[in-house]
Amino acid sequence: MYFPAVRAIVVIALHTGMRLGEILNLRDRDLDFGSGLILIPDSKNGEPRHIPMDSIVASLLTHHPRRPGSDLVFANKTGGRFLEIRGGFKNACERAGVLDLHFHDLLLRFALDDGWRRSLCPQEHSGSQIDCDDATVRSLQSGVQARGRQSYG
Repeated sequence: MYFPAVRAIVVIALHTGMRLGEILNLRDRDLDFGSGLILIPDSKNGEPRHIPMDSIVASLLTHHPRRPGSDLVFANKTGGRFLEIRGGFKNACERAGVLDLHFHDLLLRFALDDGWRRSLCPQEHSGSQIDCDDATVRSLQSGVQARGRQSYG
């Protein structure tokens, strides 16, 4: 996988908390720039979900080059879906001098940052059933921190 795609995928994960499979399955029809939302039609639990795009993700997805004949946002040379990015991700980490980083660690970073509040409690998008007070966000972050210490040392 070429480096610009890996960079874009990492930025999207850090800014949205999306899983790798969700990012690799993104199609142009899943991007709604008017509402600022990304549709995940089939999430891990089998239910569709909407993820807010910040300005960085929106710009990146707008300008990321597409493969002619493919509606995948991140298509391989033949226009199909990338099956994995381990090699490209590992090479990018090595170039940056980052050791022992796994893609899933990016999701933990999102959860530890203010990503919880942006994705679970988007005030500009109605329908959130989650109370977005600081105590709720701190509780979610605490649980993720504990999980991260158990899973990643």
